[in-house]
Amino acid sequence: MHKHKRIRMRNLAGVLAAAVMLTLSACDSEQPEEEVPDVTDVTVSDDTSERPEIEFTAPLEIDQLEVTTVVSGDGEEFAEGDLVLFQVVLIDAVSQETQIDTWRTEPRAMHLTVTEAGQGLFTALVGSQPGDRIMLKEPSGVDEVTTGRVVVIDVLPSRVEGEEVPPRDDLPSVSFEDSGEPEIHIDEDLEVPSEAISQSLVKGEGKQVRTGQTVTMNYHGVRWEDGEIVDSTWGEEGLPRSYQVGVGDMPPGIDAGLLEQRIGSRLLLVLPPETGYPSEGVTVFVIDLLAVTGEAMELQNTD
Repeated sequence: MHKHKRIRMRNLAGVLAAAVMLTLSACDSEQPEEEVPDVTDVTVSDDTSERPEIEFTAPLEIDQLEVTTVVSGDGEEFAEGDLVLFQVVLIDAVSQETQIDTWRTEPRAMHLTVTEAGQGLFTALVGSQPGDRIMLKEPSGVDEVTTGRVVVIDVLPSRVEGEEVPPRDDLPSVSFEDSGEPEIHIDEDLEVPSEAISQSLVKGEGKQVRTGQTVTMNYHGVRWEDGEIVDSTWGEEGLPRSYQVGVGDMPPGIDAGLLEQRIGSRLLLVLPPETGYPSEGVTVFVIDLLAVTGEAMELQNTD
């Protein structure tokens, strides 16, 4: 596969409806003998496991909103109101300055509405699927920017994907709402563990989490004693959160539980106070690993 894939764009001028299916367009196949000039003015690499390489000659004139699906993913299509998680690179069409690059920080998460996303991003993401790489060209004035911009979006899964693992009888059980929100059930007959326990509920197949990287996840934690919520991303905002692993951003028991796990996994962690939350006693967390970004730290050899 070539490193760069040159794509013929399709125009979406006047198509700012709430449901837009994005499909990769190609040159007119009904005129094979006529040499059609290549008028594509932006190239985007098609390896979705890596940050996109974006090339164009500035200043780039953008007259109307244009959306192209560079790489097609699979899975359930996103609809208005859904939680979407994505990587994005945004480049000014005049200065070629990179204004946003979540590949170097953490993915963006939002509920898919015009209010949260803006019209251009909303148009691009409605009807998209996990695994899509989408190029969006916005003219001046769209979403209140002063110049045009080129945006490349990589749509990520917003739920775990992998092989389910049978639960252990000696640990709390977990049920889930349709939204994916977990509910942790702690039987009063269960023995309270004195050491940290990590149990896989779903084994993902994505990248492994390394020290120094930033992991994006949904989580829900309760006290063993009475089931009261300690912390959760499934609150009023309902968005996943991102933390750097192995640098003290999280309790040591969660840090240790996440290391070497693969994205797409769901974990059940039982934490004693000394490795979790000292003021809360023993706690139980369900964690969904959705994305990982950044470079891993090289551990110093102390020998």
